[in-house]
Amino acid sequence: MNAYTALLGLVALLLLHAAWRERTRDNHRDAKALTVCGAGFGALAAAFTLFL
Repeated sequence: MNAYTALLGLVALLLLHAAWRERTRDNHRDAKALTVCGAGFGALAAAFTLFL
């Protein structure tokens, strides 16, 4: 694992945590957007892990 993978994974976790907080505040629209962004960063981190 290189630094880019670790950084992207950390960003993905932070976005998913923010989505969880928004969902608990009944702000489902922002929670859905943050979840999609977090999943995208997680997929990008996984691609770096597989191909680098």
